[in-house]
Amino acid sequence: MYLDKRSKEILEELISHPNLSSKDIETKTGLSRRQIKYSVEKINNWLKENNYPVLQRLKNGKFLIHPVLGELYDQDQLRVVDNYIPSEDERVLLILLILLSQHDLSLVHFTQALKVSNVTILSDMKKAQQKIEPLRLQIVYSRTDGYQLTGDEWELRNLLYYLLQDLSRRYGELAMVQDFAMLDGKKTWNFIFP
Repeated sequence: MYLDKRSKEILEELISHPNLSSKDIETKTGLSRRQIKYSVEKINNWLKENNYPVLQRLKNGKFLIHPVLGELYDQDQLRVVDNYIPSEDERVLLILLILLSQHDLSLVHFTQALKVSNVTILSDMKKAQQKIEPLRLQIVYSRTDGYQLTGDEWELRNLLYYLLQDLSRRYGELAMVQDFAMLDGKKTWNFIFP
């Protein structure tokens, strides 16, 4: 797993200025409290996966940073990727958004857009199906039409509203979300509504 650019910048800032509080980071970066919390969760997941001690947020808003992380920073071992690979929960939401915005989708479309394997996409599709079952929507596949989202138009619109709200909160803006809704370089949103 790699850190996304924003998470790497926050980690570098915390390592080089260990007395920073969450509020200081908000002011310095222009990010919301929720975005910082989300990035710190990603940082901690990355640290755990790489067998480093995690960041701990204290009650006063400051962070407890283990000295080992300073060595990590000094040796420039923080790996960052410009093309962010979404987490499992994010992939489920993005799969649903892609299904709402495109037609004639094959498994290849999803693997290229989300940069994960076929097996991972199929697993995420099952989770996406579970997520939309209460709305009485369904992900269907046919050889001629590919993957599609079917169900009541009102529920499809509600799902779109929910997805855009949730994804915009996660990413802080919709620019990244647009990339996933515009496969094959298309510059238009083609939602499946009439």
